[in-house]
Amino acid sequence: MCYCVPVNIQWIKSWLEADKDPDFLCEILFCQHETLAKEPKKYFQKILSFYGIPEDKFIFPLLPKFGEKNYFKLRKGSIDEWSKILTSEQIQKINNSIPEDWFQKFSWNKT
Repeated sequence: MCYCVPVNIQWIKSWLEADKDPDFLCEILFCQHETLAKEPKKYFQKILSFYGIPEDKFIFPLLPKFGEKNYFKLRKGSIDEWSKILTSEQIQKINNSIPEDWFQKFSWNKT
Protein backbone atom coordinates (compact mmCIF):
# COMPACT_ATOMS: atom_id res chain seq x y z
CA MET A 1 0.00 0.00 0.00
CA CYS A 2 1.39 3.40 -0.90
CA TYR A 3 2.46 5.86 1.74
CA CYS A 4 -0.43 8.24 1.05
CA VAL A 5 -3.20 5.82 2.12
CA PRO A 6 -2.30 5.55 5.83
CA VAL A 7 -1.51 9.28 5.92
CA ASN A 8 -4.90 10.13 4.41
CA ILE A 9 -6.70 7.75 6.74
CA GLN A 10 -5.02 9.39 9.74
CA TRP A 11 -5.85 12.84 8.35
CA ILE A 12 -9.56 11.97 8.04
CA LYS A 13 -9.52 10.32 11.47
CA SER A 14 -8.09 13.49 13.01
CA TRP A 15 -10.85 15.64 11.50
CA LEU A 16 -13.55 13.21 12.67
CA GLU A 17 -12.09 13.27 16.18
CA ALA A 18 -11.97 17.08 16.14
CA ASP A 19 -15.60 17.17 15.01
CA LYS A 20 -16.62 15.13 18.07
CA ASP A 21 -14.38 17.01 20.54
CA PRO A 22 -16.44 19.47 22.62
CA ASP A 23 -13.28 21.51 23.25
CA PHE A 24 -12.73 22.01 19.51
CA LEU A 25 -14.72 25.19 18.98
CA CYS A 26 -14.85 25.21 15.17
CA GLU A 27 -17.64 23.65 13.18
CA ILE A 28 -16.41 21.32 10.48
CA LEU A 29 -18.09 20.85 7.12
CA PHE A 30 -17.35 17.56 5.41
CA CYS A 31 -17.60 17.74 1.62
CA GLN A 32 -17.01 15.00 -0.91
CA HIS A 33 -15.53 14.89 -4.37
CA GLU A 34 -18.43 12.69 -5.50
CA THR A 35 -20.91 15.50 -4.83
CA LEU A 36 -18.70 18.04 -6.59
CA ALA A 37 -18.44 15.75 -9.62
CA LYS A 38 -22.13 14.73 -9.80
CA GLU A 39 -23.92 17.80 -8.45
CA PRO A 40 -21.58 20.83 -8.41
CA LYS A 41 -24.33 23.33 -7.63
CA LYS A 42 -25.47 21.27 -4.61
CA TYR A 43 -21.83 21.04 -3.48
CA PHE A 44 -21.37 24.81 -3.51
CA GLN A 45 -24.82 25.44 -2.02
CA LYS A 46 -23.82 23.30 0.96
CA ILE A 47 -20.68 25.40 1.49
CA LEU A 48 -22.55 28.67 1.06
CA SER A 49 -25.20 27.57 3.55
CA PHE A 50 -22.56 26.45 6.05
CA TYR A 51 -20.94 29.89 5.98
CA GLY A 52 -24.24 31.79 5.77
CA ILE A 53 -23.44 33.29 2.37
CA PRO A 54 -26.45 34.13 0.17
CA GLU A 55 -26.39 32.39 -3.20
CA ASP A 56 -26.88 35.70 -5.00
CA LYS A 57 -23.48 36.82 -3.66
CA PHE A 58 -21.73 33.87 -5.29
CA ILE A 59 -20.91 33.14 -8.91
CA PHE A 60 -21.11 29.42 -9.51
CA PRO A 61 -17.99 28.33 -11.40
CA LEU A 62 -18.07 26.82 -14.85
CA LEU A 63 -16.50 23.44 -15.45
CA PRO A 64 -12.79 23.95 -16.11
CA LYS A 65 -11.27 23.29 -19.50
CA PHE A 66 -8.03 21.41 -19.30
CA GLY A 67 -5.25 21.86 -21.82
CA GLU A 68 -2.95 19.26 -23.23
CA LYS A 69 0.00 20.04 -20.96
CA ASN A 70 -1.20 19.50 -17.43
CA TYR A 71 -1.79 16.90 -14.76
CA PHE A 72 -5.34 16.27 -15.93
CA LYS A 73 -4.17 14.82 -19.22
CA LEU A 74 -3.32 11.71 -17.20
CA ARG A 75 -5.94 12.06 -14.46
CA LYS A 76 -9.59 12.68 -15.20
CA GLY A 77 -10.80 13.17 -11.63
CA SER A 78 -13.74 10.84 -12.14
CA ILE A 79 -15.33 9.48 -9.00
CA ASP A 80 -14.42 5.91 -9.84
CA GLU A 81 -10.99 6.49 -11.36
CA TRP A 82 -9.34 4.69 -8.46
CA SER A 83 -11.19 1.48 -9.34
CA LYS A 84 -9.64 1.50 -12.81
CA ILE A 85 -6.12 2.32 -11.64
CA LEU A 86 -5.74 0.17 -8.52
CA THR A 87 -5.54 -3.60 -8.56
CA SER A 88 -8.13 -5.71 -6.73
CA GLU A 89 -5.47 -6.53 -4.14
CA GLN A 90 -4.71 -2.85 -3.56
CA ILE A 91 -8.40 -2.02 -3.21
CA GLN A 92 -8.85 -4.84 -0.69
CA LYS A 93 -5.89 -3.63 1.39
CA ILE A 94 -7.24 -0.09 1.40
CA ASN A 95 -10.78 -1.26 2.29
CA ASN A 96 -9.35 -3.30 5.16
CA SER A 97 -7.49 -0.28 6.52
CA ILE A 98 -10.54 2.02 6.53
CA PRO A 99 -12.74 1.88 9.65
CA GLU A 100 -16.06 0.17 8.85
CA ASP A 101 -18.25 3.04 10.05
CA TRP A 102 -16.65 5.41 7.53
CA PHE A 103 -18.18 3.53 4.61
CA GLN A 104 -21.65 4.40 5.87
CA LYS A 105 -20.78 7.90 7.13
CA PHE A 106 -19.34 8.96 3.78
CA SER A 107 -21.54 6.71 1.57
CA TRP A 108 -18.50 4.85 0.27
CA ASN A 109 -18.86 1.50 -1.44
CA LYS A 110 -16.49 -1.36 -1.02
CA THR A 111 -15.49 -2.67 -4.40
